[in-house]
Amino acid sequence: MPFGELSEKFNPSLTKIRKVRKKQKSVRMSISASKLESSLTYLAHAIDCREDGEKYYPLFERLETELKFLEAQTNTRSRVQALARKKSF
Repeated sequence: MPFGELSEKFNPSLTKIRKVRKKQKSVRMSISASKLESSLTYLAHAIDCREDGEKYYPLFERLETELKFLEAQTNTRSRVQALARKKSF
């Protein structure tokens, strides 16, 4: 019997956990731009103060990317709303 089947036999809730995890992968959490900016600032200070700060660069870059994505969405939403308010159909 393979290990996965054996572990599920003794702990059937593992199957449920795996199903939930598969569903969670497609869920995108929302966060405000101000929280991302304050997190970036905090992380920048933490990285700057540590000797091994460079190992946290990927996390910093990920937060930067998320902030840019959120700002782009907001910008696009504003443009769409402005265009939709025009009454020239």
